[in-house]
Amino acid sequence: MQRQREVAVDDEEELLRMQEQFQAQVAQRDGRPAAKFTRVTRRPAASPPPPPPPPLKPVEDEPHECAEHEPECEGHHGDRKEVESLISAMQTAMKNIVGDVKERTADAAAPQPPSSAAATAASSFPQATHRKLSKFALGRQRQRETAPAEGSASVPPPPPLPASGAAPLMDEGGQIDAENRQLLAAMTPEQVAEAREEAVQRLPPAAIDFLRRRAASRAAAAATSPSPAAPHTAAPHAPLEAAQPGGAVGGMKGPGSSSKHPLQAAHQQQAPVRQAAASRPSPPNASAASRLRFDLEGCVVGLREAGAAAEVSPADVAQRDILRQDEAGGPQGYSLEEACLLCRSSLPQQRVLALRLLAAVLALSRPSPAAPASAPLPLPPAVAAELQLPAGLQRVAVWHHALHAADAALLLRRSLDDQHPAVAAAAAAALAALLGASGPAAAAEEQAAEAADAGPLTGWPAPPLRHMQRPTASGAWVVAPVSADEAGGQGGDGGGAEGEEALDEAQLSKVDPLTGLLHMGLLQRVSYLLGAGRVAAALDPLLSILIRQGKGGGGGGGRGVCQAGKDAADQVLAAPGMVAALKAVMDAPPPPPPLTQPPAAARAGAASASGAREGGGAGFDSATLAACHAARPKALRLLRQLAAASKAAARQLQEAGLVRFALEHLLRPAPAAVAVAGQPSSGGGDAGSRGSCGSSLRQRGQVAEALRLWRCFAQHSFYLLLLDDAYPALCTSFAPPLPAAAADAAAAGRALVLAEEQVQQWCVAREAYSTAAQLCWHAARSGPHDSQLSPQCAAALAAGALSWLAGLPLQGLVAACNWHTSSSTSLAAAATVAAGSSLSPFPALAASGGSSQQAAALLGTLASALHFVSSYWSNQAWHTAAEKAAAAKRLARLGVLPAAAGGEVPGVLRAVSGALEQLLAADAAGPWQAAAGTAGSAAGASAPAAALAELAVSLARLAATFLSPHAAATSNAALLGPLCGQLAAGRFLAAVAATDTTLSQPWDAARLLHVLPVARAAMVGLQAIAGAGAGAAADRQLWSAAASDTALALLQLLPAGDEAGALQLMALLLGPHQLQGPAAAACSCVLALAASPAAQLAAGSGGGSAGSPPTLPAAQVLSPLLLAGYAVVWLAMVSQHVGGDEGPEEDASVGAEPPSSSAILRPQGSRLPLPADWMLGELPLPPPEAGVVAEPGFAAACALLLALGLEEQQLGSLSAAGLASEAALVQSKLRRAVMLVYGDREQAAAAPAAAAQREQDEVWDQPLARWCLAALMQRYCSADTTAASGLAAGSGGSADASTGGGTQAGGWQQQEARQLAQHFAAASYGDRLFGAAVALLLRCCVPVDTQLEVLSVLADEQALHLLPPLALLPGPPTAYLPPLPGALATGGGGAGTFGQACFGASSMPGAVGGGGGGGRGRQELDLYVKLLTEGPLERCLAAAGAADCPGGKGGREEGGGGCLEAASVAVPLVLHRLAAACFPPEPPLPGGDAPATSGIQQQALLCSLLQRCCGEHSSSSGAVAETPLLVLLRLLLCWDLAAAGPSAVLPSNRRSSIETACATTGIDADAVLRGAGMA
Repeated sequence: MQRQREVAVDDEEELLRMQEQFQAQVAQRDGRPAAKFTRVTRRPAASPPPPPPPPLKPVEDEPHECAEHEPECEGHHGDRKEVESLISAMQTAMKNIVGDVKERTADAAAPQPPSSAAATAASSFPQATHRKLSKFALGRQRQRETAPAEGSASVPPPPPLPASGAAPLMDEGGQIDAENRQLLAAMTPEQVAEAREEAVQRLPPAAIDFLRRRAASRAAAAATSPSPAAPHTAAPHAPLEAAQPGGAVGGMKGPGSSSKHPLQAAHQQQAPVRQAAASRPSPPNASAASRLRFDLEGCVVGLREAGAAAEVSPADVAQRDILRQDEAGGPQGYSLEEACLLCRSSLPQQRVLALRLLAAVLALSRPSPAAPASAPLPLPPAVAAELQLPAGLQRVAVWHHALHAADAALLLRRSLDDQHPAVAAAAAAALAALLGASGPAAAAEEQAAEAADAGPLTGWPAPPLRHMQRPTASGAWVVAPVSADEAGGQGGDGGGAEGEEALDEAQLSKVDPLTGLLHMGLLQRVSYLLGAGRVAAALDPLLSILIRQGKGGGGGGGRGVCQAGKDAADQVLAAPGMVAALKAVMDAPPPPPPLTQPPAAARAGAASASGAREGGGAGFDSATLAACHAARPKALRLLRQLAAASKAAARQLQEAGLVRFALEHLLRPAPAAVAVAGQPSSGGGDAGSRGSCGSSLRQRGQVAEALRLWRCFAQHSFYLLLLDDAYPALCTSFAPPLPAAAADAAAAGRALVLAEEQVQQWCVAREAYSTAAQLCWHAARSGPHDSQLSPQCAAALAAGALSWLAGLPLQGLVAACNWHTSSSTSLAAAATVAAGSSLSPFPALAASGGSSQQAAALLGTLASALHFVSSYWSNQAWHTAAEKAAAAKRLARLGVLPAAAGGEVPGVLRAVSGALEQLLAADAAGPWQAAAGTAGSAAGASAPAAALAELAVSLARLAATFLSPHAAATSNAALLGPLCGQLAAGRFLAAVAATDTTLSQPWDAARLLHVLPVARAAMVGLQAIAGAGAGAAADRQLWSAAASDTALALLQLLPAGDEAGALQLMALLLGPHQLQGPAAAACSCVLALAASPAAQLAAGSGGGSAGSPPTLPAAQVLSPLLLAGYAVVWLAMVSQHVGGDEGPEEDASVGAEPPSSSAILRPQGSRLPLPADWMLGELPLPPPEAGVVAEPGFAAACALLLALGLEEQQLGSLSAAGLASEAALVQSKLRRAVMLVYGDREQAAAAPAAAAQREQDEVWDQPLARWCLAALMQRYCSADTTAASGLAAGSGGSADASTGGGTQAGGWQQQEARQLAQHFAAASYGDRLFGAAVALLLRCCVPVDTQLEVLSVLADEQALHLLPPLALLPGPPTAYLPPLPGALATGGGGAGTFGQACFGASSMPGAVGGGGGGGRGRQELDLYVKLLTEGPLERCLAAAGAADCPGGKGGREEGGGGCLEAASVAVPLVLHRLAAACFPPEPPLPGGDAPATSGIQQQALLCSLLQRCCGEHSSSSGAVAETPLLVLLRLLLCWDLAAAGPSAVLPSNRRSSIETACATTGIDADAVLRGAGMA
């Protein structure tokens, strides 16, 4: 075989050098070698090598010479043949290597750089670690990777790709973004802030919000795009190693470490998300919250350095690893960012540590209904001194920082997917803390919500504990859907606009953690963990996530899934495997019996356990089975909450067979009562007695939850069990004993102290009587075969209840329990117990409660028993009239029912009424403090107040069952009268003021639970008062102004979704008898207006005679119209009209209807609670279905009449929710009244015919509407001028106020002001009332932007002269022309400080364009100069010249300028503001004279005015011709700011200023000053 190419080499080193040269040439050509040589070492041969083949070419032909011997020497070169054979063999071996080399063709594709995804995956967090390699092998491998390869230094790097052949690395949007970022990087922070402020001023607020939302969405998408896994998958973990060489994990040092820590890459990926979250508005002290370091208990232990970077260093976290016992350096504690970083470690111990720390911090910082949002966080003295915060660091700041900056919700959801059981359990506990399952106010919240569950008459239906929001205080609530499918259905309309992009679950969880977690598949993961049974420690927190809406089992202020609403409850059971998982938990066997039991008992227990394992708990280990058995009470409570929240869920539970667990407890005999002699035991005793007590507590707790589940099924009209079958097991529960010592203490009026066992028995009795009462109503609605209670059993229970009540000192019990509701000592004790006690596993029993909880249990049990008695005797088919009369006499002897109409009030009723009075009078009462968020741990003391309200309503229903309607209403009015007075209205309005009208968080709804039972009891009292007043003519005065005030306050307090209660309140407030007082008050007000000069406004545009007001409609006409109109516009309900006066009498029978059939309200689309000005907010036009016909003008007139009458009764004097002050309330009502008459109401027309009629007959042409509006305007404008001025000074009425311009709290919006001015210019024809309404927008308390908008529109439409004169406008003249603008300037700036605002001198006097509002001040000044010099004010004077008005301010001006007093209000307004801009105030401002620059600017303005007014009409000698413009100029020059009018005396300093300006402009000063006594 012949070779095609010779290879002449001496040895292998020469071959390697050739290879390196070849690689260098290839690298220079295309950056990638075509082939690579590898040194091949021959394995030593076991046998002699075979003889080499003959060489193809001799290596050497000449004879070799030897240095030591002669050339002919043969001894030294005797092995020459052997060497030649070796070389020949090597050539043969190299043939197989070199012969296979193929060169690459020239047209091969150019190499591409590695893709960004590959680079990200190569450097992303975490890095793979081979666990099978030893630590030594890992160190060697790390050294080989980091050490440079031999010979690689000589290889040049590959050249960059040419621009022509390179593909674009980013699109056009990416290039623009890169350029923008490069530009921002080159700017200073001051320049960035200035550019941001300029952009905010140029763009509208809607565009700014859209850009921020889009930036946040893009940042979140950029942060999550590299990860191909779903957002619900577990985040990978990386070892938390030190970044320095020699670092190790857990104190074990390795030979080396990488130069970049794996946590750094993960942290860099989340930087855009943090930047997007930082752009959101944060609460106060947000920056301080990011510096806090916490320990494992959630307590603050230190601070990060003030100048530290926002990014967290992984090395810093690694240095303070708690597992590294060999190092003691580094600060203590972790910040929230560091804890979140630690949650991504590959070590389970570190992840558990970080999750426990997050759980503690979230539990302590989460807002609580028992404390205000501004509650300070406990800080060590050193930390507090370094922060230097006068008001302390708010807890809500830490909570906000954890959700927005640290992404706690998303992190915890991903940690729940961890495969390690301990980590999953820690994540479940942290999620429970996030959703409100632990914290310092847990016991108090649990007691408050337990009171709502224990009292179905006043506590149900309860508001859902979830996040809600609405655009305005009168808008409809919007609730985020709990599932992604519903969210997709409610998404954008397919337009593809970026503004309609849906917010992802990560962003949603920052605002609404519960809904965001549900969108992340929380229920699916919980269902898997419960069904798999692999994480025993996570079982309890997982169930807490589902059932705890607060920091307790039964309720409170958190965000449990079941209490979030019907949709959330349906999603729980719809989760795959949830029903099977709950069955597995409920089927778990009891733990093995102790060894101390007899063998027979042990064998029986083992047999039952093995039988249970064959059921649903098969496959679980012993630890999981024990955890499941311990969690059975909580799982039973979950079933009850699901059934209470949703009827569909209750049906599904019944079909799945889960209700059988409740039936087991209902059919099992109750535990025997433990005899307690003397004082209650302190909990001592041996272990056996403690175990017996624990078993009894567990059994009673499960019986109570089973009874509540039965009650829920009865409310849904579902059959569960016949009470006759369960009576043998429950018979002892209907008569709980009361010790003789407690009975003696109650009879003597002393405090009651019961044993814990006895309190549990009373709680079970309360649930038993409540369930029996609901079964009575179910039997009345259903047929005999579907009834769950036979008449015989019901009669026996009713007789037993009366016998049990007869053996109790009822009046003494109420008096003794009242001591707990009003005593400050009891409240302090309740606070101590609530703060020190842990969460009770059985909240229905109040086992760990203090004396206040004992009082709540006693009062609640009495209320339930009386509720059952009234429910039984309400069923006429179960008894005769004689039997009912006999029962009434027996109840009268007990003191719970009046013996005869008009007789003496029974003792129990007197005791309850007195307790209600003391509850309202006590400043330290639990419900009022809790509703205002200032109760602290004493919020648990509101439980006795809720039980007291439940007892009062039960007594009212009892009276409605046995007495006639009038007698029952009279008795109930006396019983519940304290809740309907002025003091109660003030308490309810104080609770309203503490709520947010546009945002509702779960803790806000929980805070409402404290006062809601008392509010619903007040509704029953109002109903009784209305019925008693309608019964007889002499008693009609029972409904007083205080009762109307209470009804108005309750309409502002009712939760969203309670439209039925709101309709009942409206029917009471707008009844025929209740409207007689407001109608009479409005009539007297209109008559007083007719005798005043302001009657010219109401009479019309003709002026002259004032005329007489029209006849006011009667109350019988107003009532059906207003009720039907307000019900449809505010409640979306159609109220059926009932002729005559029968409505209130029928409603007085409160016992005629069953209790609520739902436990949770549905707030979606609701507009409750109503705003304070709801009567004027909407046109009450009745729908055709209501049977009441009315025109829009008459409907608006009736609404104005109602508002005027209530104002005359002094009912609007109390502050309301959502308004900062009384002045804001006045402004809001005034705006509503004007817009009701003159606003756009195209949607108010009920039919096309009504719309055509509206076009022909405007609402403001209605005489009644005109007179009522004129009276309201006069009253609102002159109600409190001082308060209105304070509002202007404090709410930004000046030119340098808010940059948004035009919208104030309860004030005018710029757009509607523009529309109102345009409507006036086009359709008013000089109507004075319309003009006065428009002139209201020119008052000092209105934002300057709105005033300028109105003046500009009227000037452009040439309608400025149509405004009425200042003397006819409502309110004092100082409301439009402030007397001393300088005084307002010292208080923060007002609308009257035009001299400084025009020059931007509110912050820097005299600097043109300086300050915050310099640009807008210049626009304001230009408008005033334009109005003065371009003719609008001249037309105003010309229009007023037709009327001769001698004796006006300044008299008749020479030159025919007209009368100032009869001119439009625009003339004095513009002159007053220009005078304030041209001349300094008299006297000067406090603090010295104005700076010189201010005088220069004023002089320049004066010269400009003189030149514009006199320059064109002056001669060469300086003489000035007499023109109307000169008259206006003279008025301006002699305008007195203090008197708000022209003055005959000109001050010397002003005269010198005028003369200087005239000399500068070349105008004759004498000619200008001649006239009006100025020459």
